[in-house]
Amino acid sequence: MLATGLFVQLPARTMTWIIFGTPLSIDVNTSTLLAIPLLVLAASGVRAVVRAHPRAAAGELPNAWIMAALPCAFVLTAAQFLPLIQARVTWLIVLALTGFLLAAISIMIYHTIDENDRVYHLARVALNFITYAIALLLFLIVYQSRARSVLSGTLTTVIGTLLTLELLRGAGATIAQRPVLTYGLLCGLVLGEAMWVLNYWQLPGLTGGFVVLLVFYLLVGLAQQGVAGTWRRMIVFEFLAIGAVGVLLLWQFAPR
Repeated sequence: MLATGLFVQLPARTMTWIIFGTPLSIDVNTSTLLAIPLLVLAASGVRAVVRAHPRAAAGELPNAWIMAALPCAFVLTAAQFLPLIQARVTWLIVLALTGFLLAAISIMIYHTIDENDRVYHLARVALNFITYAIALLLFLIVYQSRARSVLSGTLTTVIGTLLTLELLRGAGATIAQRPVLTYGLLCGLVLGEAMWVLNYWQLPGLTGGFVVLLVFYLLVGLAQQGVAGTWRRMIVFEFLAIGAVGVLLLWQFAPR
């Protein structure tokens, strides 16, 4: 589906609305129109993989829908990234790598369903690494695009929520559905607001992306503590200290 844009060009149309007193234009093109089918395919593919697990067959996975969060976030980020590549050979290589990673993510999700799986910890670490890598790539793309905050903030909120849900799923095997969804939405909203604010701050794209990634890391860490029921005052202070150190490092070494 991602390769369709290389061979099929659907009619493009520009839609304009007046938001907050200024016009907002959105180009509805091939990439935009393919976003929903991409999400459906990603979610249905992971669902098929998850349903093949014995725990799913036994009805022991009430929160199985959360497992589609990372693949959906991945394909949305890939859909944002691929149009930025100009060289045809590089585009094809990245497309092939995207398909490989999507299949690998689905396999790793299967192996993180049961904590007794022999490769559970390895798969969980790999999924965490991929999630943070996708987050950084997304934040870099969105911040460097300098798009209107209504668009960049909304996209950051949606994909940030999906990535947070995946990381919270890895916080424990018996996570209740409501806390995970609540914390995921809160983290996504804060990330969107952070992107909104940073759009008024003329930072280099790399620095801005790392700033949002730091916010994402801190929010997810606090949310994991909240879901696990270990949220204490000292833990909050620890994360605030980590955030302060991160800001100092960015201020010292990041390009300005």
